[in-house]
Amino acid sequence: MFTRCPDCHAIYPLRASWLAQDRGKVECGRCGKIYNALKHLFDDWPEPDEMPVSAAEKNQPFHLSHRFTNEPEAATQNNGYQGAVAVADEENPADAEPQPDPNQLNLLPAKSYQWVWNALLIAMIPLTLANFSWHYRQPLLEIPTIRTTAEGLGLVEMQLSKARQNPELFQLLSRDLHAHPSRADALILSLTMVNRADYRQDFPQIELSLLDTNNRVLARKTLQPDEYLADGSDSSNGLAPDALLPVVIEFLDPGIASRGFEIRFL
Repeated sequence: MFTRCPDCHAIYPLRASWLAQDRGKVECGRCGKIYNALKHLFDDWPEPDEMPVSAAEKNQPFHLSHRFTNEPEAATQNNGYQGAVAVADEENPADAEPQPDPNQLNLLPAKSYQWVWNALLIAMIPLTLANFSWHYRQPLLEIPTIRTTAEGLGLVEMQLSKARQNPELFQLLSRDLHAHPSRADALILSLTMVNRADYRQDFPQIELSLLDTNNRVLARKTLQPDEYLADGSDSSNGLAPDALLPVVIEFLDPGIASRGFEIRFL
């Protein structure tokens, strides 16, 4: 048996047990229309212009032939698929298998690919970091900690000590220029400097300038590390981080009336 919705004309297969549940009242799965399926019954799949089965006279029962009660196979053959469903529902309702809805697609359960996306996301993280590091490698290598780590891992070549030198990170803690105690024609420059970098630096050059009262340069001299380090000092080791270095420099008095001096690290 089949029923057709009077509103949207959706067609559904029926069972006798469904009709007996609420005196034939059903709800359309497409439009939600509630109607009496007994008034819209078809023996076979209905054509678009086919009308539902109706009784010849009102309140007149349909006459059932006695031969169908003793010949279920013949009834099945005469009534086709619908008769077979009706017999199964009446004799073995618990064993009857539900028939598919012709207006509903039975979709296979969707496979979950969430683990694939998770794996791709995890793989993209190091690739993104590597791409970022390569694109900004020069600014990153200027950071002393990153540079030292990269050199230790062999990712970059060890720079020469000159490239590792930043004179601006040398700080002058004290300075003094006075006459030599034993020579009238000589002066003594005493200073203390510290390496504020977090890595070992080569010893800088020291530029000494003598100034007049208007801060104009009267004389200037640049001292190399071998000229101001104590005898026997190894200038190749450089100055360790936060290490203090006292320096005493003796030089001849240029014979000019200087009123001040200036020290720079080069």
